[in-house]
Amino acid sequence: MEISYDQLYYELHFSIAQLTYSCSVRVETGVQEGDTVSMHYDPMIAKLVVWGESRTAALVKLKNCLSKFQV
Repeated sequence: MEISYDQLYYELHFSIAQLTYSCSVRVETGVQEGDTVSMHYDPMIAKLVVWGESRTAALVKLKNCLSKFQV
């Protein structure tokens, strides 16, 4: 079975427009909305990083941010 070049790439739909950035919230990524990403690309396309005064505070912040994160 032959696989065409076109089958190896997918368009990434990535939106973090509703996410509020601060010194305790950031997204680390090397791609932008609409980029073409190979299926052989590192599976970690983006990383959401949060910080809180405690683990519980960080988890609450993380849950809130993840609700606004769309891939």
